[in-house]
Amino acid sequence: MKKLLLIVAVLMMLGGCGEKTKTTTCAYKQDAFDYQVIMESKEDKIEKMRYISVLDFKALGVEDESLIESVIAQLAGIYEGMEGVTYEHELTDGVLTEKTSIEIAKTTLDDLIQIGVVGEDTQSIDIKLSEMTENFTSQGFECK
Repeated sequence: MKKLLLIVAVLMMLGGCGEKTKTTTCAYKQDAFDYQVIMESKEDKIEKMRYISVLDFKALGVEDESLIESVIAQLAGIYEGMEGVTYEHELTDGVLTEKTSIEIAKTTLDDLIQIGVVGEDTQSIDIKLSEMTENFTSQGFECK
């Protein structure tokens, strides 16, 4: 019985030693635009990405609600029917807040290319955190 308890204890300790999820946030802010990318990864492989963007149309001088609604409809249409991708938005007083979530393993490479997560020359959905943070940093994002 003692051996069985010892084996169970060792297995429990080993089970708790797995790689933990790392969360990295890259942010960019300029004038009427605020953008965040939150990436969850294990062993440098991104498993989930969340995009949060805030665009102040009034600060850009755009007050035509029908034009704003047209932009929203186009953006929402991009994600329609994509597995592993959710998109939601809210428009309040001319400020558009968008939230997009992508579960990498549940989507396809074609969808990731279509929505601009990876380039057209990408061969795999195995996206490396180190490469993404380097890419975002080179575009002026601050990554933590």
